[in-house]
Formats: sequence, C-alpha cells, structure tokens
Amino acid sequence: MDMNGLSTGRRSIKNMGKSNFAGIEGFPSEVLQKYKINVTEGKKENKFWLIKSREKSYAAWEYTSNIEILEMSLKWQDYLRQNGFTKILPYVKTVTGENYVKVNKKNYYITEFIEGKPLDFQRREDLLELARTLAEIYACSRNFEYEKIGEKEISWLKIKQDRLTELLFFYQYLSDKKLINDYERLYMENFKTYYNRGQEAIEKMVMAGYNPSNKAQTIVLMGNFLEENIVKINSDLMFLHATSCIKGPMIMDLSLLLCMCLPKHKWDWELAKDIIMEYQKKVQLNMNEKYMLLAQLYFPRRFWMYSYRYFKGDGELNNITEKLKKYLYETYWQDKCLNKLENWMLEEENNEYEG
Repeated sequence: MDMNGLSTGRRSIKNMGKSNFAGIEGFPSEVLQKYKINVTEGKKENKFWLIKSREKSYAAWEYTSNIEILEMSLKWQDYLRQNGFTKILPYVKTVTGENYVKVNKKNYYITEFIEGKPLDFQRREDLLELARTLAEIYACSRNFEYEKIGEKEISWLKIKQDRLTELLFFYQYLSDKKLINDYERLYMENFKTYYNRGQEAIEKMVMAGYNPSNKAQTIVLMGNFLEENIVKINSDLMFLHATSCIKGPMIMDLSLLLCMCLPKHKWDWELAKDIIMEYQKKVQLNMNEKYMLLAQLYFPRRFWMYSYRYFKGDGELNNITEKLKKYLYETYWQDKCLNKLENWMLEEENNEYEG
C-alpha cells in the first residue's frame, strides 16, 4: 500500500472545507470564525464588506447604534418572513444560533447578498413599486408586538419641537454677531418664515389627532429609503438591510418617502397622489392619517437639516449654501403641491361620505 498516498489523502480530508483566504482588510477575522461560511474572497464596499463563498455572496455590516434596536429589527424581520414578506435580504445566524457578533466593543451581523440594479428615484414606476412594497411591509407586520427600547418612548412632536428650538438658538446666535457668508445671510433672511412654518406643522400634527401615548398608532418603521439600500432584482424590489428601525406612527415612512422623492420631481402633485393611491391599494389611510401626512410634508425638515450641518461644521460651506438656495426655491412648488393634495384629500373624503 502506498503510505505516501494515504498520508496525502488524510491531509486532504482534514483540510476539506477550509479556505486559504487571508482575510478582509478592516474586518475582524474573529467575526467570520463564528459563521459557517467558506470564504473565497472579500472586499470593503461603501457601507458593508462584500464576502463571497463558493455557494453565494454575503454582506457583513458593522452596527454602531443602540444594540436593542438591532435585536428588535432582526426579530421584526423574522416576523415579516413568517408572514410572507421576503423583500429584505435575510440575515445569517452564527454556528451557535446567534443573530450578531460582538468583537472589541463593536457589533457585526451578516446578511445574504444578491446583485441588483439600484432603485431609480427618477423613475415613476420604481417609486410606485416602492409605495406598494412599503404598504406590503405594514400589511404583514401590523400586529408585530415590539419590545420596549429604553425607558422612554419616542415623541415625534417633541422631536419637531426640539428642532424648532435649535433653529431659534441658531437665530439668536447669529443675531449677536456679524454675518460672514451667504449661508448666514440666507438663514437670517428666511428664519421667521420657516420657523412659523414649523409651528404650523406641529399644530397640524395635533389637529390630525396624533397622540404619542396611543399604542395603536405606533408601528416599527423602515426608516431607510436611500437608493443605495434598495435594488431591483428581476421585477421585485429588495432592501439590502433593515436595521435602522425605530417606532412611530405608520404614516411616518410614507411621508419620508415623499419627502425624498418629490423634490427630484419638482413637487409633482400628481406623482404624490399616485404614490398615496398605490399605497392605499394595500393599506387604507383614514382622514387623520392623511392630515398627519400633510403636516409631516409641511415641516421645514431640510431647512433644519442644512442649518444643523452648517453649525455643526459638517460639510463643505459652498455645497450646503447651494442646497439651502435650492430648498428655498423649491418651497414655492412644494406649497402648490400640498395645496392640491389637501384639496384632493378633502374631495376624496367627501366622495366616501356621500357614497
């Protein structure tokens, strides 16, 4: 018997399934040791590490927010899959059945990964498909019983009030100093208009019947409609990951979607109406929810966001200034859009009442 051949065979059996892969730059090797993945190659992408095996591809994510939110988000995804929603790439459990891995005080989780065509916010059909998908999520997860995170529930009214307080603080700060650039001059010239607009939006939220203590109004929110997080695979949309989830009124996600896409379409009210109608094919909105939606769209979110970035020193000055100028110009089209939307909602409500 050839002993050398036997010895070689034993080494082959012993090494079967093992990889000579050296590792992924910037990604802790201890994480991969927790998973049953025979890695052949890997590289850092924009938001994740792309990992490939002989069988399939994976995405590894570093999670830096509240770990309780991650745990709830993964349980929520399990619930969605159990109820037939499969448009979020599934996460992978470790060999010991854990949902994520903690290494050096950082948390990592891994999802499956499929190449797809990025969602195009310029395409009307892509936006309508996203509205349908969003409605499917809530049709599937409406009865999901989330776990309490921390000691306090999020008050969306308080968030809006705090942002107005920050705008007022910036205004008072600039009032006591010499204005040094176009951004500061634009801010001071337009502060009162957008501060009052924010106050009106909060009043509209209250009139719409929003009550932060009403659990029936609260649901897990997707909270992430960045184009880089949504791809088209064949004719379906797929979310690459969904762990930004927080809790709030179900209308919040629809309003976020509209806030993200309508500026790209010059606040086309027909598009806004079509998105809402597409959503309502699966999830019908009552009148209070429609007015809550209008209130969210009316709030000067981008005026606050650009101001926050400017005073925090986050971003290049000329870029932020140009974005503010564009937003100020857009307000005219936004108001025309929201006025038409409100009239349409009233007409729709009257038709339902008379019917």
